[in-house]
Amino acid sequence: MYYLFDKARNRSRIRLPATIDVVMTPEPADLPPPEVPLATDDDVLSLEDAQAGVTVEIGQYTNLKDDDKILVTWG
Repeated sequence: MYYLFDKARNRSRIRLPATIDVVMTPEPADLPPPEVPLATDDDVLSLEDAQAGVTVEIGQYTNLKDDDKILVTWG
């Protein structure tokens, strides 16, 4: 079991072990970190940002494959 805490130190409900995906092939060596334009000024997303719609941008990288998938999850 584990808890998750947000920046305001709010604790989540108890989490039980979960199934996770495992990448069996190497990730691209030059995969850039994701960028969240709404958080560039202060590294924080507000409730208003979330309601307006949050986008995540990932720059180009080499050895791209047609079946590559990037999954972004929130909370």
